Amino acid sequence: MQKTPVNFKAVSQAAGLKLISPDSHAIYVYTNETTDERGRKKPYNVFNNLMINLTKEASKPEDLPEHIAGDKERVTYESSTNLVKIDHAGNITFPAEHFSASKEATVIATVTDSDTGAKYAYEYTFNPQRYVFSPEVGYVELRNNFGNGKCETLGSNYSWSRKAISLTEKDIVGSTSTDSASLKNEYLGFPGFGVLPDDEKIKVAVDEKSSEFILYYYDKNTEKGEDKTDTNPNHFGRLLCKLVD
Repeated sequence: MQKTPVNFKAVSQAAGLKLISPDSHAIYVYTNETTDERGRKKPYNVFNNLMINLTKEASKPEDLPEHIAGDKERVTYESSTNLVKIDHAGNITFPAEHFSASKEATVIATVTDSDTGAKYAYEYTFNPQRYVFSPEVGYVELRNNFGNGKCETLGSNYSWSRKAISLTEKDIVGSTSTDSASLKNEYLGFPGFGVLPDDEKIKVAVDEKSSEFILYYYDKNTEKGEDKTDTNPNHFGRLLCKLVD
């Protein structure tokens, strides 16, 4: 007797995220934490070396989220736009060439049980608002506001031929101590999470309307850590820029 093929329809579920730094440090975003207090999707900030995996809740509440597929399951991935790139292992990255704050990407991972044929779908919609990068121009003097001395006049070969502007101090520390859109609050351990190669002084704009710059750094040697600034025009720091649509 010939068997009739069974069509198993995937059951869609919300995915969580595992944000991974170049040195394999991880930040987990649980499925009930994927938007912040203002309804903004996480991550708000993305950068070149950031890698993301989709996750599912662990079977035990006290455990960390798990990879969406087990040993006997296979996964296929698809994205609604080119905002993200997904490799064969499910690592999600954000190509600078295709970044736009107005663009979304819904990633759907379909998991198939090799034994039963049952299918499960996990999905997440990305809508990051900042693409952050530190161009490979070395250290720049605080008073140097020409050419590769600031993001606004950066050579196009350092910014994927796209317009860039300087981050502001508020972009880093936030408008409040709990502002989840700030780099410092979204990536605990910043700048060591991979946004920058090391804990560096960063040349940033005082605010969005100002043409003045400061050197920002986070002093980990104090008891609780402290945001600090350096205004000596002869001192050096790394540029930290963001792409403009």
